[in-house]
Amino acid sequence: MPRLTISRRPSVARDLAGLALPGVAYLGEISHGVYMIHGFVWSALKHGVPQLLPTIDSLSLPFILLSVALILAASAFVCHAVEVPGRRVLRAVSTACLPRPARRQA
Repeated sequence: MPRLTISRRPSVARDLAGLALPGVAYLGEISHGVYMIHGFVWSALKHGVPQLLPTIDSLSLPFILLSVALILAASAFVCHAVEVPGRRVLRAVSTACLPRPARRQA
């Protein structure tokens, strides 16, 4: 596996080395889903949970942890069920529509 070189300066490389961790890289992969979904999940939980569980406040730690877990799960689902297949389709369509390079005649 090729090594990712972030910077030749040791201090910068050391400070940014955490970005190469698998969990952080995966969070970057699903980040668009997190951005698109977090408002819907937060709103649904904020209005739904107090009706189902009136003892839980929307600013309590269990509520926030539940929100984060559901946002990450929904984002991962959207990434793998919508974004990745969509990218494959767009890539196939774009390569099919691009003109092929002309062959040189000898």
